[in-house]
This record gives sequence, structure tokens and C-alpha cells, in this order.
Amino acid sequence: MKKGMQGFGVNINLGGLGGLGGMFGGQADPKNPKITGAGNLPGGKYETLTISGAGKVDGDVEAKSVRLAGASTINGNVKAGTFEANGSCTVTGRIVADEVSSGGALKAGRNIKAGKFDARGAFSAGGDVEAKTFRASGGFGVDGRIKAEEIEIELNGRCHAKALEGSKISVKRGVSSGGSAVSVSFGGRGGDAGASAVSSGGSAVSVAFGGRGGDAGASVVSGSEGSLEVESIEGDKVTLEATRAEVVKGKRVNIGAGCEIERVEYTEELKVDKEAKVEKSERTGK
Repeated sequence: MKKGMQGFGVNINLGGLGGLGGMFGGQADPKNPKITGAGNLPGGKYETLTISGAGKVDGDVEAKSVRLAGASTINGNVKAGTFEANGSCTVTGRIVADEVSSGGALKAGRNIKAGKFDARGAFSAGGDVEAKTFRASGGFGVDGRIKAEEIEIELNGRCHAKALEGSKISVKRGVSSGGSAVSVSFGGRGGDAGASAVSSGGSAVSVAFGGRGGDAGASVVSGSEGSLEVESIEGDKVTLEATRAEVVKGKRVNIGAGCEIERVEYTEELKVDKEAKVEKSERTGK
């Protein structure tokens, strides 16, 4: 059991679902399992899967709703209507959902695909992140590309991805949170990770993942300092701050303060802030 949780352990092993009624006095619902404290659950198809504490699921999960909190791990893929993660949560495979929201530190070992993606805090993905709308306000590490019709990033930490692709792309520095900071480190190979969180006076939180599982390994530091590093950015309307990129392509491109861009290709309009650096720019016919 994790430190600081003494006396709060409920060990649930649902290797056979038939005995649940007796274990919980007839109140258990095999279609809506819950782990509170510490416990294990097999993969499967559920209505709602809820983990609050240090729970682990071994196998793929398909559910209408997945709700994770605390230090939880799913060793497999997730397919859900809604996927909500709060705390230090790990999915070693891919995540596919209509809505994905994260309010802490989320790690996906492979791709994330969603209609709506919203991360407040830190997250890591071992592949691409695809969505209709993508919003992030913290620090992240994406080994592949971020692709969405609308991409909105508020930089409150160090961020990196291979590429950004979308119609409307906005990357802006975040507002300082008065010195508070979140430090997140994803070490090793992701999945059966032991996770720990330490809070000090409400002003600093450190979350660490270690162990084996997914493919991604990333380090994310979130606080008042923010920056984005990518190879390429391509969109119709592109607005950037505190971004380093090899190439930026767009119809209307605004390169703001703190940017370092090797090459910009635009078709309609280019604006460059006096506190930005663009080595080469070219107006193209397409």
C-alpha cells in the first residue's frame, strides 16, 4: 500500500465475477465495478468502471464511462464513451473515447483518439493524439503528432510533440500561478508503474511513474515557466508564443514573443513580434 494510506486498504479481486454478490452483501454490480483504496480487476466490458485509490486493471477495458482517481493503472487498451482521469493515472495501451479529460498526470503508452480532449495538468502519450478539439493547459510530452481541427495550448510547463496539425492553432504562455508548480516524471516503460504523489503546503506537487508497460518515456515539468518544442506546425490560422519549431506553415501566421522558428511558409499574412526570431520566411502560392 502506498505511503500515507495506512488503514484505508480495500483489496478487491474480481477474477471471478460470480461471487461478487456474496462479497458485498448483494450490493455489488458486476457491470459497474468500483475499486476503492487498493485492488485488482480483470479487463472486460463494463457500463461504468470507477477506480479511486491505488487500483489496477489487467487487460483491455471497454465501457461507457471510465473514471480514474488516485494512482491507478490499466494494463491494456481503453475504449469508452467518456474517460476521466484525476491523479497519477497510467494506461499502457491506447485510449479511444468520445471525451477524454485529465486533471492530474495522465500517461498513455500509445495513441489517444478522442472527439474532445481536455488536459489540465500534465500528460504523456507514446504515439499520436487525435481529436476534433484539443485543449491543454500544463506540461506534456507527445512522441507523435497532435492533430485536431482546433488546437489550444496554454503553456504552464515544458511541452513537446513531433508536430501540430490543425485548422486553428493557438499556443500561448500561461498565467503564472503564484509560484506553485507541478513536477511530473514518467520513467522506464510506463505501465505496471508504481506512482507516488507528494504535496507540500499546497504549493508544490511531485508525481513520479516508474516500472514497465507502455512504450512512452517522458519528463514533464509544469509551473509558471512554459515552452513548446516541435518539429513542424501546419494550420490555416496559427498563433504562437514561446515556441521552437523547424518549420511553420499556414495561411495566416502570427509569431509571438519567445518564439524561435527556422522557416515560415505562409500564403496570406505573416506577423513577427520584435521579441521573436524567424531565420527564413517565404510567401507561397498554396
